[in-house]
Amino acid sequence: MSASPPCWSTGARTSRAWSPVRELPPYLVRDLLSTSAAGHGIMTEVISRIVTAVATSSGLILNTLDALESSELALLRRDLAIPVFDVGPLHKLSPATSSSLLEQDRGCLDWLDGQASASVLYVSFGSLASMSASDLADSGVPFLWVLRPGLVRGGELGAAGGGFWTGGRMGNARYMADAWRVGLELGGVLKRGEVAAAVAALMDDGGAGMRRRARELRRRAAESVGGEDGASWLNVDKLVSHIMAL
Repeated sequence: MSASPPCWSTGARTSRAWSPVRELPPYLVRDLLSTSAAGHGIMTEVISRIVTAVATSSGLILNTLDALESSELALLRRDLAIPVFDVGPLHKLSPATSSSLLEQDRGCLDWLDGQASASVLYVSFGSLASMSASDLADSGVPFLWVLRPGLVRGGELGAAGGGFWTGGRMGNARYMADAWRVGLELGGVLKRGEVAAAVAALMDDGGAGMRRRARELRRRAAESVGGEDGASWLNVDKLVSHIMAL
């Protein structure tokens, strides 16, 4: 479940903000980056340079996999006159490391071991978001909230919760909700009842399909980098051959 603040003042869902962007499916107009008039020229120049660099390169290497973005990869291969290599997900090949300066509390792992399978809501808003304790909804399911000091304002955290709740970028939320169908999107100023209803939809039987699709994507991601016959491994071999032939 992703909570994404809108870049556009959307109004009703019948407004232009909810129209699809034909060149960038599955994005809606409201998902696009909104800049001030002063910054528009700078952003246009940056994007123009990126497009030029890609078009004049010898190849494009992407940290993704076909199972996640098959249509997008197909469009790139169709429209670009250069090879495109999808070699991800690269994080599966690297050991987990932490650059946090805060002491980690791993006591939650024992608590998690005592909970029923797939019953806990994982909440993470990153290191910048801040909210008051009253923003939490009492959904009646156990939750684990990743916190840094000062993240929650206004008192101690009480019982709340329910799936995976994160403050994601709007592009991520669109893919999770509409393309991969593994999550729900919440936007704007969230009300207590709205959050509780979304948590219930995610954690109850209605969310079984989302959890099933998420497990399938996880399996395919692991397979892509799980051995020399994985799709990403094969694409790395193709990339090396391409570089050697330059």
